[in-house]
Amino acid sequence: MENLPTGSRTHTIRRADVKDLSEIYRMQNVQFRDKVFIEPMPSLDDFVKYTSRTIEAGYEHYYVEEDELGVVVGFIRYLKKDDWEALTWGKWLNTLVYASCYVGFDILNMPKLHFAVRDENKRVFHLYRKFGFRKLGQEFICYRKHLLAPIQTTGLTHYELTAEEYREKCEMMIKNSLALRFA
Repeated sequence: MENLPTGSRTHTIRRADVKDLSEIYRMQNVQFRDKVFIEPMPSLDDFVKYTSRTIEAGYEHYYVEEDELGVVVGFIRYLKKDDWEALTWGKWLNTLVYASCYVGFDILNMPKLHFAVRDENKRVFHLYRKFGFRKLGQEFICYRKHLLAPIQTTGLTHYELTAEEYREKCEMMIKNSLALRFA
């Protein structure tokens, strides 16, 4: 399946495999990671082992975004909690949000997706409002950057989008996305 608006570069969204996990790890192993994710960053070996197990058990799915040269430049993580939660990481947020919905609803056939956003992540707040995601509520949480770090706090806002709502907003999402090829 392709979504190819004219005049833009084409990126590929594909299911990640085990060899992609070290690149997914490297991408998020940066200083500002805790502005997006809450859970502490494990070691590379622990990340690969744990993630491989959760993917195999069906509790997680990963998809990667590749640029025109085949370089992984972003990823989408689906995490099974009460419902499926989608998290994105990468430079092209409009593209990743559209791709997370397309994959979640049209490939994985999920009935709805939840999106949790930390209060510090203003770009994503703006994007979810722009695309009309429904705000479910907020919570105040405690977390640690790593196992022995001091406890910190942050706000977390929860959004939801159903497959029906996505289909109503899909055209706007495509217009704001880079051209995509879904492999």
